[in-house]
Amino acid sequence: MKAISKLIRSGDKIPKEKIFQFRFEDDKVEDVKSMSLKKAVKFFQNKYSKHKVAKVYYINKKGHRLFSIIQLPVGRKKKIDR
Repeated sequence: MKAISKLIRSGDKIPKEKIFQFRFEDDKVEDVKSMSLKKAVKFFQNKYSKHKVAKVYYINKKGHRLFSIIQLPVGRKKKIDR
């Protein structure tokens, strides 16, 4: 028996790297390609260290569009403050 998925056909390959869209208050968009949300957020916070909140739009494995609001900085305080 094969599982039938309406969102992703069996012939479609799911890309390993996903595209995460970070939106700023002034409607600018920064696209980051990464394997996971955590890695994308860490890349974003290194590039834009003054931001305190990240709004992230991305598509998960099942094909659903998701939205997350993340408090920055993410990670250990000892390493971030270096």
